[in-house]
Amino acid sequence: MPHPDQRPAASAADHRAMLSLVTRHEPPIADVLHAIEALATKVDRLHALLSPRQSALTLDPDEIARTMAQLRQARPLPKETPP
Repeated sequence: MPHPDQRPAASAADHRAMLSLVTRHEPPIADVLHAIEALATKVDRLHALLSPRQSALTLDPDEIARTMAQLRQARPLPKETPP
């Protein structure tokens, strides 16, 4: 004897009847393209936040080496000019 809270198992016909009530929903292609564009924008913003920023004070090591070489070759100027 089944328990009073138990329901009888649904038949395959019952399942098909329930599935026939469900309608497929496919979003318009414009909505899909808009969602992709919005996602790409968010990924670009995230990438910009995660990438290290270049400081305006950062110098190029090659530029420093060139400047030092030029300073080594330069002749010192006399502090006083002759009269």
